[in-house]
Amino acid sequence: MNCLKCGRKLEDGQVFCPTCLENMNAYPVKPGTPIQLPPQQPAPPAKPKRKKQKERKPEEEIRRLRSSIRLLILILIVSLLAFSLVCILLLALLEQRELSVPL
Repeated sequence: MNCLKCGRKLEDGQVFCPTCLENMNAYPVKPGTPIQLPPQQPAPPAKPKRKKQKERKPEEEIRRLRSSIRLLILILIVSLLAFSLVCILLLALLEQRELSVPL
């Protein structure tokens, strides 16, 4: 539960925190006197919990990392082949253009 005055977290069964109780004891009111408490601040939204990754054995982790490396190497090779193909095509187009331009 939270303090009705300041909103601090309290132990079960308490209504006001010790600090607020001291302040209220310094300025007592007659019983039955109506009082107005400040509006209670809404509790901040709880942060979403991260899923805890299950612990893997070192062998499993090594196997997973090796497969990731293989995939990255494959992507690199395909990218280099595509780049080489584009370069060859551009050179062929430039050469064809130079041959077609009359001097």
